[in-house]
Amino acid sequence: MRAGDVAVDARTAERAGLRVGDRTRVLIQGPSQDVTVVGIVDQGSLMGATLVRFDQATAQRLLLGPGRYSDVTVEAKSGVAETALRDRVARVL
Repeated sequence: MRAGDVAVDARTAERAGLRVGDRTRVLIQGPSQDVTVVGIVDQGSLMGATLVRFDQATAQRLLLGPGRYSDVTVEAKSGVAETALRDRVARVL
């Protein structure tokens, strides 16, 4: 994804009549953002919430701050012990 691109959850896309390629506006902290829908994602039940996925730089700018992450996913190679993985990750965080 690039700056200005978003993916939205399927239920929101259906309710808003959005399709891939459509231009729309999202409201987040601060002023609204003009964006292009580049993907529709099926996230299952969000209990009425809306999911919008941004590119990394935009998400950090709008939500977290530059260089900050809300979560990280890590997967070890076969044979790497859980404690070894934990220790390796701890060293770089």
